[in-house]
Amino acid sequence: MEGEKAEMSHHSKLDCRSTPLSAEALQAVLQEVISKNTWHHYHGPSLDRLAEMLCVEYDRTHCVLCCSGTTGIELALRGVGVRPGHEVIMAAYDFRAAMACTLQLDARPVLVDVLPDQPVMDVEAVAGAITPKTRAIVFSHLHGFTAPVQQLRKLADEHGLMLIDDSCQSPGLSRGSDAAVPLEDVTVLSFGGSKLLTSGRGGAVLTSSETIAQRIRLHTWRGNETVPLSEIQAALVIPQLDLLHHANRERGAAVQTLLRETADNLPFHFMISDRFWQQSVDDAGRSTAVFYKLPVLLPMPLQESQRERLLMLAQEYGLPLGKCFDALHTVSAKSRYRAAGTLERSRKLSAQMLVLHHTALRRELCATVLESLKQLLGACTTEAP
Repeated sequence: MEGEKAEMSHHSKLDCRSTPLSAEALQAVLQEVISKNTWHHYHGPSLDRLAEMLCVEYDRTHCVLCCSGTTGIELALRGVGVRPGHEVIMAAYDFRAAMACTLQLDARPVLVDVLPDQPVMDVEAVAGAITPKTRAIVFSHLHGFTAPVQQLRKLADEHGLMLIDDSCQSPGLSRGSDAAVPLEDVTVLSFGGSKLLTSGRGGAVLTSSETIAQRIRLHTWRGNETVPLSEIQAALVIPQLDLLHHANRERGAAVQTLLRETADNLPFHFMISDRFWQQSVDDAGRSTAVFYKLPVLLPMPLQESQRERLLMLAQEYGLPLGKCFDALHTVSAKSRYRAAGTLERSRKLSAQMLVLHHTALRRELCATVLESLKQLLGACTTEAP
């Protein structure tokens, strides 16, 4: 790796710093809430406006804004009636929020495997995991892949289960031509610091069920909101939401550029969904794949020392390449979950995949990003394990 570092020193450092709002736009938002003197309000007009916009965007009647996507997952679980002793099914490859929030409610996470070489849950595995204790299924759309929502909805209806869509990493994703209305009972969004919609922190829970919305409000309202989004945070998200579909399309176009320029002999390949290959944008202009992070699959697992050295070198040269999620069963005590099957696909995916952050997905950077990946991963994957 030292020789590789010397070779790359001839290349200028990538500048992948970017934010959803320009400095000028950010200043304009802040100046408006200051001039209107609403920035300090417990509940100001920006909060109402953002909730309305999200209801329109997601075709819902209720929106509860909150302090984070993780809190949103907990609120969604409470809203669908998860209680102590219940089971909640989720993918073994995912962010740990759903697992942690399920445990917080004294319910039991049930981990199922993902589809082959795809970071989304396998419906057949879900079907085999259902028991009389099962209350809900939590699914995510990750790394440009869409969860099999229609199949999950059918399965949930057959067994009387609730369906929670963790869309924290995929805002604005196309529902597809066959889904005229939302199929999930609840959708959760995140406005965390690195997300595609960001206010530093924040989240939202969306539903069209009066019962679910009322359960959530009974938990959050105690004379005031206990897990609030602030007026300033809401004001920052609004202009980003206006630009969301355009930004998603631009990231998708950058991914297409990377794919066109990728040679067959590279020591990695980008994992891309069939849906995106066939049609990157639907008839309404919504992206069929949302890339918060682009998955990079290696031909073999990396040792932890190899991974750490590679990611440190990538950071030195400005390439926002990172570790993917750990498979949940590999980092959790067995007493904290029930495994439905071996979960081998999730473990393998976690061991062989890296992720490229969305700040690198700009068409003007594609050639340099690709060359940097080729050098970095070529050196690492040819080392002896």
